[in-house]
Amino acid sequence: MNLFQRIHDFLAQKTSNIETPDNYCPNCWGRQEYAGKLYQAIEQEAIDLNNITAKKGWIQAYAANRLEGIRLQPKGDALFCQTCKVTYRPAA
Repeated sequence: MNLFQRIHDFLAQKTSNIETPDNYCPNCWGRQEYAGKLYQAIEQEAIDLNNITAKKGWIQAYAANRLEGIRLQPKGDALFCQTCKVTYRPAA
């Protein structure tokens, strides 16, 4: 599931709990409390389900500016986080 869809689902649930988006480091996401920071930014920007499509560019820009550092990078047969230096291997 992509980041935009995760945010859309997050707003539909009206909760401050959001799972780590696919291809992002769950370790960094939880430790840095990105879910809470993202929620605050969404509230300040007045994003809701009625205007989420109009704000898609804002959401993508926010992700590019603040979340690219925790995107997992392929490294051999695993995924690697440049920020926390943790390697994730696919489940067997």
